[in-house]
Amino acid sequence: MTVTSPAPTGAYRAPHWHDALLLSLPPRLVRPATRRWITRLPLVLTGVVLAALALRLRNGASAEEALAVNTGRDLIAQWVTGAPAAVPRDALPGAPFLHPVLAAALDSVGGLFLVRAFGLACVLAAMVLLAGAVAARFPHRAGVLAALAFALSAPVVVVAGLGTADAVALAGLAAALWALAARSGTASAVGAGALLALVPVLHYSTALLVPLVLAAGAAMTGAGALRRTALAGGTAALLTGAVHLAGLGPGARAWTDLVGVVPLSPHPWTGLAGWLVLDLGILAVLAVVGALGLLGAGRSQAMLAVALLGGGALFPAAQLWTGSAVAFDRHLAYSAFFLAPLAGLALTRMSRGTWRLGPVLLLLPVLVLFGVSRSGTAYAAWPDVRPVVTQLLADPVPGTYLASGTAAEALAYHLGDQPGVRWEDTYGLYARGEDAVRVAVEDLRYSTIVLHSASTGSPAEDALEDVVLTALHDNYTDYELVAAIPASGVADADVWLVYQQVGR
Repeated sequence: MTVTSPAPTGAYRAPHWHDALLLSLPPRLVRPATRRWITRLPLVLTGVVLAALALRLRNGASAEEALAVNTGRDLIAQWVTGAPAAVPRDALPGAPFLHPVLAAALDSVGGLFLVRAFGLACVLAAMVLLAGAVAARFPHRAGVLAALAFALSAPVVVVAGLGTADAVALAGLAAALWALAARSGTASAVGAGALLALVPVLHYSTALLVPLVLAAGAAMTGAGALRRTALAGGTAALLTGAVHLAGLGPGARAWTDLVGVVPLSPHPWTGLAGWLVLDLGILAVLAVVGALGLLGAGRSQAMLAVALLGGGALFPAAQLWTGSAVAFDRHLAYSAFFLAPLAGLALTRMSRGTWRLGPVLLLLPVLVLFGVSRSGTAYAAWPDVRPVVTQLLADPVPGTYLASGTAAEALAYHLGDQPGVRWEDTYGLYARGEDAVRVAVEDLRYSTIVLHSASTGSPAEDALEDVVLTALHDNYTDYELVAAIPASGVADADVWLVYQQVGR
């Protein structure tokens, strides 16, 4: 009688559906690699769902995308022609010579679609790398379920649908964690350290997440964990120091961008907390359940739980403290990156019970529902400037154009090829006071003025918007309202107002 020895603890066992699917295939399709592809099928389907959720989103360029591409265009022009470029360093989330230049290059080839497609590819890579990192230390199913929890969270869908530096930073953090957890040897540890030094240059605030990725990677590393973690940390420290000496690193901005700046329009913490619950509530509950299972399983497991929970809480806690709503939904994608492994472990334990995958299959529709609804809401949070672009292209006139707040960047992006047109935002004008606002309108400084009727959230800024409108009304012989364009579904409360000089 043949005795089959039990599989070693922690070994991956193919679920029954693998065998069922394999047996259902025609014999001509069954090859030695077929089982491997069947094993990858859940991850492939998860990637397809994430891509579908991201590609369904439609809007004009966001302020962050437009700023990146506009800056990259100016820098490339400066390198090619030597023309001076005004680089808004304080407004960019990272170094201007990295993501902005890449975004501008992609935009020149395939427009905003290609910029966003690259962002989607980066998020898909982050999902696969995260699954690989978790599966290297825990059961294969935990890696797949962690990827599923990550990909279906609304903030991740939002980042996947945009062409911002967040997507590239997520891919870099995931690659570093994978190199520490799923690989062995010196080269992978040094590579992880290099990635952890590069990511904060792409997005300054992520420097605060680097120690937590190192700690999580150390807890997930097998043999030689101390040596490999020391190599990764030392490499990251040396390269970060070199970048800082060259004047290219995040410096103090890693901290001040997140918690050191008082927002112009503080948002009530209760509102931010509500967004947090809607965006990550289910994922956070699952992560806490997963963390509780690790806390009593040894020192390294407890360190992993603490590192992942700390990474998940860092960005939302900072923005709740300051009341900053800027990029709140996108920053929650970093939280999803840290919480997803713990959620994957919780879902894995749930799927081992009497009902096996029953609880997971019940949770999936809920995750998809929140991912769809919240990502759509967050994506539509900025008003679409494309109808304004259509209006201005119908009768383009040269001169200086003024636009409300961040809309100037998006309009400058969409109308960047119009000769003789220069865009200004209202922030610089408003900083000079009410008298300067009135004088600018009375002196006909702007050939076209584009205002957004909806509240900015700042009473002071709303008051200055009213000053502009009053000045335009008082100078009705010089300016006329040529278009009132709905900026959203609520036309009466959210309208683009386009004024042009009479006779221009």
